[in-house]
Amino acid sequence: VKDEQESEELSELLFSKSSTEKKKSRTKSTKEKLVHSTTGIKTKKITSKSNDDVMLPPHQESLRKNPIHTLHEKMSKRLSGARFRWLNEKLYTSTGKEALELFTEDPHLFSVYHDGFMEQVSKWPLNPLDVVIDYIQSLPESLIIADFGCGNARLAQSVPNIVHSFDLVSVNSHVTACDMSNVPLKDSTVDMCVFCLSLMNTNIIDFVLEAKRVLKINGILKICEITSRFPSVDDFISRMEMCSFKLNRKPVSLNKIFTDFEFILKNKKSLNVNEIILNSCLYKKR
Repeated sequence: VKDEQESEELSELLFSKSSTEKKKSRTKSTKEKLVHSTTGIKTKKITSKSNDDVMLPPHQESLRKNPIHTLHEKMSKRLSGARFRWLNEKLYTSTGKEALELFTEDPHLFSVYHDGFMEQVSKWPLNPLDVVIDYIQSLPESLIIADFGCGNARLAQSVPNIVHSFDLVSVNSHVTACDMSNVPLKDSTVDMCVFCLSLMNTNIIDFVLEAKRVLKINGILKICEITSRFPSVDDFISRMEMCSFKLNRKPVSLNKIFTDFEFILKNKKSLNVNEIILNSCLYKKR
């Protein structure tokens, strides 16, 4: 009798345990189906403990691997973006001399600006510098060129011509650091001057007159700028003519974002031109 009672108790215990496990299995399966039907995304089951028990979509797995690194990277990008916008506004509201002093005191700021600028360029449908490079490659290799505001001197490294590259900081051996209103070239020594997205600062007229000084008569002045910077294209052309630059052809629109001007220096006469004013190009916080 005792053996029969023990057998019955053991049978009940096994049946109870089996029922409990089946319930847990059904509950677990129901939860997984619920997550899948709610998100519409196939989930990945995590078997480790603590917060790793939570199931994440595959595209969010990187957040689990190193959330601190991800957060640091995101904050660094925001900080770099803020510094770029500050530097960009600083350049448009200061003279070339003041900008040179700023970057001379802290050359790293130029790297911050240039990196931010290149990030903006990567989003453009067209880079006007590519247009300038293609144009120069169609001209005689004997032409001597001065690139004002050259950045990393990609122009000089893309054409066979002699190119004098100037900017506020020398980021490589091709670049001469200087104020663009006072470049280290003799009078009438170059065949072409280029300003590609570099007519910044508040003393644009000084840069234009410096280009006039170093250009030979009938030399070419190439200007590519953001179209929205010109309050009046006609007024800009008129002021350039007062500086002895004659428009060589009708301005060309590049993707409706940039405008490509080509002028010819007709003479070296000194004319009284007070200033050339263009709108600032300020990047908004995204």
